[in-house]
Amino acid sequence: MRKKGVLVDVKQASVYKFTKKGDYLIHSVSRTKGPSIATPPYIWLKGNVSLVDVVEQVFVALQSSQNGVPLPTDWEEATKDFLNSAGLEKESAFYKDCIHVSVSLKEGSLTFSPMSNIGRKGFLNIVPYQKVEVPITAGAKEIASALSEALELCE
Repeated sequence: MRKKGVLVDVKQASVYKFTKKGDYLIHSVSRTKGPSIATPPYIWLKGNVSLVDVVEQVFVALQSSQNGVPLPTDWEEATKDFLNSAGLEKESAFYKDCIHVSVSLKEGSLTFSPMSNIGRKGFLNIVPYQKVEVPITAGAKEIASALSEALELCE
């Protein structure tokens, strides 16, 4: 991302909450020359975990976010690799039971963007666009509260 001719470093991650069990899947998101893609680590947390612990793992995933990763040549195979790496069997089961918050870290600010689950076609930004922002310097409880707010806005 460019701002006034300067390359701005953006780190991204995804948080999925499976509504039936309450479990969380967190992973890094890396940028290709085209779309952003899911990348390791794939971190599972049981539903009884605190949101402060979830936020701690979001930071682990953000650290692994990269720019300039290769674009997949076979998207079907890339989807299978994602499901396998995430420990999931079927794409339909993934979309059937989860909500998603996209997370970005840019210029000292964390942005939590709640998403709308549109089934097998994936997730889209909620319209009108909504986000919850918090400075990176905020305490763990304040950041967890921002994530909680974003999760509640998901569709």
